Amino acid sequence: MPRPRALPLWLPLLLLAALWWWAPRLAPLLPASAQRRAIVVLADDPLRTEAALDLWERQPHSQFWILGGAYLLLASWDQLDQRGIAVDDPRLGTLMQGEDTVGQLTLLSERLPREVRHVTLVTDRSHSRRSLLIARLALGGRGIHVQVPPDTVLPARLPPENPLRRWRDGLRVQLWRASGWDGRFLGIWLQQWSPSIWR
Repeated sequence: MPRPRALPLWLPLLLLAALWWWAPRLAPLLPASAQRRAIVVLADDPLRTEAALDLWERQPHSQFWILGGAYLLLASWDQLDQRGIAVDDPRLGTLMQGEDTVGQLTLLSERLPREVRHVTLVTDRSHSRRSLLIARLALGGRGIHVQVPPDTVLPARLPPENPLRRWRDGLRVQLWRASGWDGRFLGIWLQQWSPSIWR
């Protein structure tokens, strides 16, 4: 009687690689005991922060995270002050490190409290699709579900982003997941090499 053929070695390796690749999409589907929420704003534009604060007023039990450099953080604090919100409010979190969207969101995945399982990401309309992809890859591996508000809530910005930037940054996050390096300098090199393609 002929012996059954053994599975080729590459097949389980391929399955493991596919599982690793898709883990950030699958992990948020698993049940979690903690269900805290956070609103995260990429505060490059005061209009983004205003939209996020409007949303926070409707979800006051959520944490509120501001991502941006020092001068952007100061502008956001002014906006908080105008609404009567203290900058030492325990629901507030800030992250000034990270040179770009990939850097900010990969760092956020390390700083966000473990009990947070839902994130609403606020940016502008042209930036939202790329930011959502980055956030789902960076935060999804921790079991965090990420969404963006409808376009009607987000500030408009022209011109729209080049779709290639989404592919580039998606690959950068997967590189970060595999190695801990987000490939930022490679992205800068690509922009210098062919700026019309990557902008």
